[in-house]
Amino acid sequence: MIISKLEHLLFRLPSPLGNSGIRCNLMRKWGAKVGKEVSVSRHSKLTYPCNIEIGDDTVIGSCTLQAWASINIGNHVIINEDAKILTGNHDLHSPKFEAKLLPIKIEDYAWLAAGAIVLGGVTIGKGGVVGAGAVVRENVPPLAIVIGNPAQIIGFRKCSEFDYHAGKYVFQHY
Repeated sequence: MIISKLEHLLFRLPSPLGNSGIRCNLMRKWGAKVGKEVSVSRHSKLTYPCNIEIGDDTVIGSCTLQAWASINIGNHVIINEDAKILTGNHDLHSPKFEAKLLPIKIEDYAWLAAGAIVLGGVTIGKGGVVGAGAVVRENVPPLAIVIGNPAQIIGFRKCSEFDYHAGKYVFQHY
């Protein structure tokens, strides 16, 4: 019972306890699907890890993953500090202020820069880049670069084939 409560706190609070391997194993124990060579910052805040799926070779900095609905993060994804992935919202026009829970998908090789916010129902396409502080409320096409609030496309990445391995880099250098 004590261990279970401690594990629960590790997901609710930005805890300096444990390394990324321990965090990933706890996530798996709580129902998350976590790939190989994944790094999740010990300062990340996770809600309902059972709704989180993370592909191989992905690096997640100290951010918020609010998984009231599913969050699917692909392979070779980088999510920087203070990013927020928020699946929950409310129906503002409902007299009962009902919850709106919408999944989020982040495809392979996407990058969410520091402070980016992704709202429910959004897909970030393969190789998509979300600039620092951008608020994404609509889908981001593959290779698109978006910035601002609301996020707007400012261009597209010039390459469409990628060969970087952020997770492997983290594990080799720490």
